[in-house]
Amino acid sequence: MSLSTFYKNNSILLAILALTILLRLMFIDTSYIFWDESIYLMGGKVLAGLPAGYDELDFRHPLLTVLIMPFAFSDHYLYLSKIFMILINTFFVFLVYVFAKQFNKQIGLLSAFLVSIWPYHLMSSSWVMTDGLAAITLLLTLLFYFHGFKQKKNELIYWGGFFFGLAILAKLTNMLLFIMLLPLLMINLKKFKVILKSLLIALLTILPYLVVSYLKFGNPLHGVLKAFTIGNAVMSSLGLQPVSMVMKVFYDFFGMPIAVLLFAGFLLFIKEEVLLQKDKAVRKNNSFWAYCFIIFLPYYLYVVNEGATPIWWDTQRFLLSFLPFGVMFSSYFITEVIKKFSKTYKTIILLLVIIMVLLSWTQQYYRFAQPAINHEEGLRQVTKEMGLYLKDQDMTGLLCLGNCPPIAYYSDKKLSITYDIKYFELEKEGYGIISSDKIGELGKSYEQVNSFCEQKWCVYLLKN
Repeated sequence: MSLSTFYKNNSILLAILALTILLRLMFIDTSYIFWDESIYLMGGKVLAGLPAGYDELDFRHPLLTVLIMPFAFSDHYLYLSKIFMILINTFFVFLVYVFAKQFNKQIGLLSAFLVSIWPYHLMSSSWVMTDGLAAITLLLTLLFYFHGFKQKKNELIYWGGFFFGLAILAKLTNMLLFIMLLPLLMINLKKFKVILKSLLIALLTILPYLVVSYLKFGNPLHGVLKAFTIGNAVMSSLGLQPVSMVMKVFYDFFGMPIAVLLFAGFLLFIKEEVLLQKDKAVRKNNSFWAYCFIIFLPYYLYVVNEGATPIWWDTQRFLLSFLPFGVMFSSYFITEVIKKFSKTYKTIILLLVIIMVLLSWTQQYYRFAQPAINHEEGLRQVTKEMGLYLKDQDMTGLLCLGNCPPIAYYSDKKLSITYDIKYFELEKEGYGIISSDKIGELGKSYEQVNSFCEQKWCVYLLKN
């Protein structure tokens, strides 16, 4: 295929990908580096052998930290990491196209376009977070296994095993893949040796992480066990979330039109592409993707109801892996409804639907337009101010309770972090940092060296 033919056949897709990159580069936000971002950025420094104020390499997902580590040697570490994340998340848009295109090209293009302008994806694309990477590796795993069995190509199944391993290294919650892949593996047991080899490849992909964990902590599963222990502790402290909050987060992420189209599309897909589908092979393939959709819903409800933080963005990030299915079924419904109309009416209806979707996302776009530092009612401002203040101070032995990782990131000071007020005991001549929601619980009085306050939050520097 000549280059001109390639451009002609893929001009719309290339335009969508160009739009994706342009929109995200235009709105790179470095006004504030929040908790998880700061931990992964400092982890990259530690892996590069550079000093960092704090790290959680013993239990954080390792893949992202390894990927951004080379940028730590640059003076533009933060910008390079964010541009890298934008490229990763642009590839996610392409993957959504590949996934949805298997039903037809129109569905693929519409799905990719929706993700390219999706408010939450726009906002989170430059975050140095694991969620985009986790969504990509999860979808790659499903696609390689699915097409490997469909096309009877063992090498694709082996690639599926490789990305399965990467998916778990990207985010432990991707172990959901065991459940998602189960029916696909069960109905292809005649390829048992191939399946076994692919799972062995997945294990070999994870093996270096397990070996390092064993050598450093004496237990290959140290990181996994600690991550689940901390996760359960956080969930227990937050408690169950009301159903109303779960639904609010879901509708806030999708917007009412897409949420309706999503479920309408799924039901129509079940009817037309599964129940009424005469081709047995096609029906089996479509049933697998419907099964994946069904598995994701209770998973999301479980994550939120088990105590995921009520901060909207922190909960919505779990929906990124579900997004390809959401936009695919929405696009399926739209294309099925308009396919009987003339080209002119198709265009008009499609534009009206997109306008309705954009209007439903007005609040999310407004939120996206706000600098990151403006969220959380002043907590981020005082955190950054304290970090930058400490950067110019000659202090060691700092103990911190509160929003500590960003303070360590901005200050470049080595912090000891505690999450329990009863362990906040300063050594003689020692310094401590504590936030306003905890200072009232101190059982001992300390000298206040400095403080920063904004809106509802204050952060204090204390000395014994």
